[in-house]
Amino acid sequence: MKKVIGILILVFLSCEKDEGQNWEDNRSKFLVDKIFDNHDNLIAEYFYDTDNKLIKKVVTDNPGVYRRWVDEFEYEDGRVSKIIHDDQTFDFDYDILVFYNTEGQLVRSEIKVHDIIIEYSIFHYDEERVKSVFFQDELVSVESNIEYDNNGNAIKHIHVYPKMDPFGFPIPGEFIEVEKNYEYDNRPKPNFGLDYLFAYNPLPYNESGELERGLSQNNMKRANYETTTWIYTYNEFGLPETIETRWDDIPLEEPSVIKLSYLKVE
Repeated sequence: MKKVIGILILVFLSCEKDEGQNWEDNRSKFLVDKIFDNHDNLIAEYFYDTDNKLIKKVVTDNPGVYRRWVDEFEYEDGRVSKIIHDDQTFDFDYDILVFYNTEGQLVRSEIKVHDIIIEYSIFHYDEERVKSVFFQDELVSVESNIEYDNNGNAIKHIHVYPKMDPFGFPIPGEFIEVEKNYEYDNRPKPNFGLDYLFAYNPLPYNESGELERGLSQNNMKRANYETTTWIYTYNEFGLPETIETRWDDIPLEEPSVIKLSYLKVE
């Protein structure tokens, strides 16, 4: 049985209580339920089956820029094999297919529209960790390498993009290198039940650090990409409470924040 836990307010616990928390145990007791914007408008809702497997994600844009899309999940041998993306506003529907090796490691993801592959990613491993990713869409291919800290967290992701001409086409033999950096705490990530499916972003929008968060062991605190920074805060259970986006060159009248709430699993 699950019961809804409201937006969990970060409280300052005594050092003695904080040290006694079992963060991994807490993580197994909560599932992400709903996500709200900074005005408490609902922008994402998650649905699980009786085994606590995520079966549906429903996302809506903020009021005034209304969109709605739904992702539904199909499973095979206990792992997600297909994600059906239903765009209920612009009718841009597609399927995400994911493939595993004999050890259960995710090695490839494909996005298909009307059974035609429009982009794919291939994941290369160094023992148990993804060390590089090859991405291909209709125009460009991107190679990238990932560096980890001693705790198994992806702290740096270096992308090599083709340089584009003024018309948006790649220039043969010319490339641009982009480095993205990430910081973590020492607590486990939130539980969507999809830890192995790092190719899929379970949050409602494409945050910069979602692939790297999925590859890491601990909670992401900060993601830095050129002039954009994502800042994560956490509640008393060690679970993400807010994610704020900041742009160095874009002043905001109020923070751009999403807030997470959870289901407690009993």
